[in-house]
Amino acid sequence: MISGIRGIPSSINDDLKKIYEEAPIIIELLRNNYDRLIQEAIEFFKGNAFNDLTLKLNIVYHGRVGVPPYFPELLSTGFINFEYGHSFLARIAVASDIWAIGEEMPYKSEIHIGQPRFQKGSFPDQGIAEGALEFYAQILLERPDGFLILPDAKEKIAMLRGLTVSIRAVLDYKAEALMTTAHYDVRKLLSANGQLNVDLTAFPKGYESEEVELIGKYQEKLNEKNAPFRFDSFLEPDGSLKERSPCILEWNINTKGNIKFA
Repeated sequence: MISGIRGIPSSINDDLKKIYEEAPIIIELLRNNYDRLIQEAIEFFKGNAFNDLTLKLNIVYHGRVGVPPYFPELLSTGFINFEYGHSFLARIAVASDIWAIGEEMPYKSEIHIGQPRFQKGSFPDQGIAEGALEFYAQILLERPDGFLILPDAKEKIAMLRGLTVSIRAVLDYKAEALMTTAHYDVRKLLSANGQLNVDLTAFPKGYESEEVELIGKYQEKLNEKNAPFRFDSFLEPDGSLKERSPCILEWNINTKGNIKFA
């Protein structure tokens, strides 16, 4: 029997029998059916692949200004659907001390913007820049149904709990850019090369986390066509990106690929 699904105490059984003689039999049948549905969900996902799934990520970052944590906004559509925008991040900022005590945040994210290497062109302050972006996010969803969309899997997804979505995107780029003594602006992306990794981890309802773990992986290459961005930032006197000031990064990732469950 699945752990976490307990038997009915005999005293309650006796009370139920007074109302309906066959109540314990019905409860046992329901419990067995529930066990069967859970086992079917496990068998459905184990080793299964879902092909040609789209995933669109819209990442917006405004720099390390205001009240921490400095999480980027994230909108995801496709086979994973959720939104963590400005209002949600504001609530996290207000309640961040609560999570610091030990409760886990439902959304955590980081973004790293590499220092650009700039080569001047024929016109003043204009030239070719090379740099790198890296984005990481972890999303915790106690109930994955409605957030995770897979073909012919709605009923099986309803049997899962504790979905963790881990997203990591890295991109090396070359772009036409403007760089003055105080300002850096990516104008036109020329080429890019990177990787998107999405890991899904969930557990069947009724199981403890250490017993059964369902893991799905989605991996796709990134380039200048499926991962364009715009970036605008102030610079320090030495020409490095200014961290403690407003900036704007809008990064749109649009991929199609396969999820494989181990």
